[in-house]
Amino acid sequence: MADGILKVGQITNSAGSGNITIGSGVTVNVNRPAFMAYQGSDLNVSDDTVTKVPIDTEIFDTDSAFDTSNYKFTIPTGGDGKYFFHGSVCPEDYSAHTMYYCQIELHKNGTKVKQNFFNTKDGSTNIGFFPLTLSYEDDAVAGDYYELFGLSGGATAARFDAGGSTEKRGIFGGYKLGA
Repeated sequence: MADGILKVGQITNSAGSGNITIGSGVTVNVNRPAFMAYQGSDLNVSDDTVTKVPIDTEIFDTDSAFDTSNYKFTIPTGGDGKYFFHGSVCPEDYSAHTMYYCQIELHKNGTKVKQNFFNTKDGSTNIGFFPLTLSYEDDAVAGDYYELFGLSGGATAARFDAGGSTEKRGIFGGYKLGA
């Protein structure tokens, strides 16, 4: 018999229900570890200061690798591989409405590896409230850690807006791509 591709819509055992056992030596990529967490409450921040986003509430965390007290994801032992990360932060100036630029950053092991920003360039246009997102793929090994940061610039009373229980504006998530 020649090697080929098996395409299946549904698999059941001979009794029509139950578990299918996959033999040793077969790799099943299930995109683990994986996590998703969000910012539970607004955070007042200093103007023009890069600040860690307080991602403190988990939606899921398959391998208990996200730390809600330090707001960081650490690659667990045996989790080496390629990962996909995504995040969002919503900087805003909640009093004077003079924010002119804002940014989001992903840090790996304490160093910025990805940034996204918005800037009105001349500082004459107020953006007041602006959600930013980013995504990033990276090769990681056990012990590497990732954190989400943001910045609000030109604001007199800045904060990272959490968005309440339904909107969840500050989020951070990621998963292993299986490679």
